[in-house]
Amino acid sequence: MINTNELTIFVNSCDLYADAWPLFFTLFKQNGGKILHYPIVLATEKKHYCFEDMKIHTISSGFQSTWSKRMVTSCQQIESEYFLFTLEDYFLLSKFNYEEFNKIFSFMKADKNIGYVGFSRRTDVKQNCGQWSVLDLTKQRMNLTVSIWKKDFFIKLLRKHESIWDFERYSHIRALQYNYIALTGNLSTPEIYRYMQPSSVENGKNAVGGGYGIIRGKWFKETQKLTEEYGVKVNFANLGFYEPQTQDGKKDVTLTKQYPLIIQKIINRYRKYKHRLVKWLEKRRLEKSYH
Repeated sequence: MINTNELTIFVNSCDLYADAWPLFFTLFKQNGGKILHYPIVLATEKKHYCFEDMKIHTISSGFQSTWSKRMVTSCQQIESEYFLFTLEDYFLLSKFNYEEFNKIFSFMKADKNIGYVGFSRRTDVKQNCGQWSVLDLTKQRMNLTVSIWKKDFFIKLLRKHESIWDFERYSHIRALQYNYIALTGNLSTPEIYRYMQPSSVENGKNAVGGGYGIIRGKWFKETQKLTEEYGVKVNFANLGFYEPQTQDGKKDVTLTKQYPLIIQKIINRYRKYKHRLVKWLEKRRLEKSYH
């Protein structure tokens, strides 16, 4: 029997990506199965959204300065102890594997020390827990792909000045001061939530992409095939399509503001040392908390 008070499906989004909502909920309704019995929350800024006969509760946190501020506001309105985190462009392409989900969720509820379970089947972990692996939080990150979070643990890790990328970079460091275990999938873990997995897109020397419909604020072109297949109308012109850089190194002026080379080098160096400084400060703060 499903207890609808113990878990909330949390769809993290923003108003800019509202065009993704009809496709997301079309596929989620078609393939969700038993998971649809749980309450669904859509986190937005100002917009509200309804979809056919699905009961979607919209949490509007306003146009706050950072992603983390919005998450604090949103999480305070979630009543359940746990939530299933997903993003608006993680389009559910096949039947949600509720049987495997229920196994790991039941295991999580039975062990109150588990604060996070990531569904990604990672290759950088040891298979030390059968089909699920324990993350070494001294060096391995928790990520914001599809995952189950204990709400209290998640809130403790938030810092109001951080972006979603900052949260993924540093949350595993501050998680060490709490008595929670983080689990993740490995190569033997059954697939639970299959979402869009395009081949990595080459952007100069860097590969981007690998699991969603929107890349760097623009549509991944393969998403258009999905909308045609399911008869969902999307105005792709609002965001435009992602155009990667060519292999000869030409810049893609449709994606990012272009600066003189010397300025770009300074910006990159700043970002590099900012990351190192924040990580060092987090470790120092953590060390002091132990004394």
